[in-house]
Amino acid sequence: MEYYFSVDNSFNIAKTLECGQCFHYEKLRDNKYRVYGLNTICEIEQENNDICINTNDIEYWKMYFALDTDYSKIIEYLTDFCEKNNDEFGLRAIEKGKGIKILAQPFFETCCSFILSQQNNIPRIRKMVFGLSEKYSRNQVCFNGCWFNCFPNYKDFDFVTLEELKGLGLGYRAEYLKEFADSWESISDKVKFEYQSDFELFKSCKGIGDKVSNCICLYGYNEFDAFPIDVWMKKIIKEEYTDKGRELKIPDKYAGILQQFMFYTKRQESGK
Repeated sequence: MEYYFSVDNSFNIAKTLECGQCFHYEKLRDNKYRVYGLNTICEIEQENNDICINTNDIEYWKMYFALDTDYSKIIEYLTDFCEKNNDEFGLRAIEKGKGIKILAQPFFETCCSFILSQQNNIPRIRKMVFGLSEKYSRNQVCFNGCWFNCFPNYKDFDFVTLEELKGLGLGYRAEYLKEFADSWESISDKVKFEYQSDFELFKSCKGIGDKVSNCICLYGYNEFDAFPIDVWMKKIIKEEYTDKGRELKIPDKYAGILQQFMFYTKRQESGK
């Protein structure tokens, strides 16, 4: 069934899906995508401020795309913060990144995706996510008369060997992923939806450091205090702040949203 919504300029589907926070989608044409969720699929298309979502579970996808979250107030807060700190790059990033929303992605899939992100790039991560889904998922969904595989449930990994995972090109990440899946019940029971506590919880898992733990907190659990530092953020800190004799100041609220705007802007300006 098709559902229609009007949105303001704080939501842009292309920016949101292709900014590096999500890996389980297919671009069907400009501004139209097929997106895989938790045992559900949608096709979403945007034309200016109008979007159409084709799905059998619209409430799930409204939450997934944060359609009911007012980002104008968040952008206003971040703009005021950057203006007070004379943060030229921060202001530029807000302007260029406007339209990105942090998605409400499936917990387990997001954790696994960012375990795979270590020493990796977006196209390869997406290939791994789709490979795992096609080969090992039992979460099949019928959509528009066709069958599609969503990401595997943690129990699906019970039937997958370490050698099979390595055969998909996961490399050393296979061991981390397998152990994480085997421990998921215990891990998920300890999540408190409080940033500092959850950051330490995920960081205690084998193969997960500061960057991946922060990504899990931000993109999996929408804990906006998380501020992941990856190679792009290190580049930003050096080129936009340290080399100019400035210090990057992080806001008390919505730090992760500002980080995503910065990440997107630097990649765009670098032609990525």
